[in-house]
Amino acid sequence: MGITQLQLAEKMRKLSALLLNKLSLYIFSKYEISTALSFYLRLVSLVFIVSIAGILYQFNDLFLIDQVYDPDQPMYGIYFNLFSFIPVSFFKYFLYFSLVSSVALFFFVLPFWLLFFNFIVYTSLILLFPTFMSFQWDILMVETLLFSLLLVHPLKLRLNLKAPYVVSYLQLLPILMLMVRLFFHSGVVKLLSNDFLWLTQSVLDIHLFSQPLPHFLSFYIHALIVHLNLSSFLTQLMFIFELILPFFLLIPMYRKFAASLLIFFQVLIILTGNYGFFNFLVISILVLLLLINQSSELFFFKTSNKYIRGSFMVLLFVLILNSVVVMVSPLNKALIFPTEFSKLRLFNRYGLFANMTTNQTRYQIHLSNDGILWNRLPLKHFNSKGFPNLTFLQPYHPRIRWQLWFKFINEYQYPLWYQSLIKLIAKDPNSLPSITVPDLTLSGGYQYIKLCYQSIVFNYDRRLLFDSNYWLPIDKERCHTYDVSKETFYVNDISF
Repeated sequence: MGITQLQLAEKMRKLSALLLNKLSLYIFSKYEISTALSFYLRLVSLVFIVSIAGILYQFNDLFLIDQVYDPDQPMYGIYFNLFSFIPVSFFKYFLYFSLVSSVALFFFVLPFWLLFFNFIVYTSLILLFPTFMSFQWDILMVETLLFSLLLVHPLKLRLNLKAPYVVSYLQLLPILMLMVRLFFHSGVVKLLSNDFLWLTQSVLDIHLFSQPLPHFLSFYIHALIVHLNLSSFLTQLMFIFELILPFFLLIPMYRKFAASLLIFFQVLIILTGNYGFFNFLVISILVLLLLINQSSELFFFKTSNKYIRGSFMVLLFVLILNSVVVMVSPLNKALIFPTEFSKLRLFNRYGLFANMTTNQTRYQIHLSNDGILWNRLPLKHFNSKGFPNLTFLQPYHPRIRWQLWFKFINEYQYPLWYQSLIKLIAKDPNSLPSITVPDLTLSGGYQYIKLCYQSIVFNYDRRLLFDSNYWLPIDKERCHTYDVSKETFYVNDISF
């Protein structure tokens, strides 16, 4: 007998009811996150302490070099701008207070307000130092701090995470989708770059020595990859980790599996290069996703004020919708209030190393008063011959050193921050302690500065020693001379 229209309609009704029930259970599911939140808040506070401490150490140098702030002009382009209320000279005290607040956050004191305060401090830092605070981990820090506010109640003076702590899946979705977006964008931009090394899957033949700050393990891991011919295999595996695995974070059954593998992926990156606090921050978020526990019950926000409940639901809807739109493609912007969210530094696109460099740079600075007798300026993160030190620096992030790597890519371009750096060195070589090694024999007030560059790669033939056990020059040294009085760079007598 055939199925009548009435029976078909009944089956469709049951199927619709089942799908609606499953969707409701997925969207409005309850999560117990007391253990997860305790680990997460403590890890994020530690990462933030390291970040702010590093910035404090470099603050004076960054302020001297990144001369973009005009005290007579207000700073725009960002919400919650501290400089609308305080002078820049007073801002350093806020950084110290931010350290104290992060310690309090470690012990779950005023979590909502301290997360919000640190968010304001960090966005103000990005505004103050646009050259040196424009890295993707800085943007990730801002998004992490703001999305974390969804997990804690503003009226809680101190969290008691020994007792059960329950949130809705909707509260977790923005930070969960931030992780999916971070990894997915990182893979997509590589595929869309049309870079030969990505297309041929040979990127790991060069990446570990050409990256901004390799450390000593980079040397040995690179040797292992080349010796075993693993570049193609590991590149394919990386694309699986970045393009496919993150979406399993959205599936409760596979979330712990995906989070564990992605944490392992971050540990591998830490073992192969210095990327500041970036990977440690990513691990902090993944630990949260690893430890959350889903309940079979539904969870609706309980509050006596229906207007607060309704406003919070609208906010979550906007955040989740924008997260979906931006996650799909690195080219997309937030669908709802794009300008407003850009001023909050939210819904950013991610993706490092879309286009690969193929060498590392040997770098030396020489100073002279007459252009004949030259004195070498010792630099941090480089040895006495200008070869990069393979030091394990993370989670500390030497921001000027990182920016120099980008400068080396365009050797014949001299951005304003680089010109400021050179002028400050000529005036007083000991004035920038975060990048120069103090040398009392250097007086200051120099007329000429010689900047020498040379392309280098890892040296695996120890019979060929070039003042370094790790590096091998692959071309001739190229020197640019800066005339302080004329404010002009010369290369082979050609001025720039």
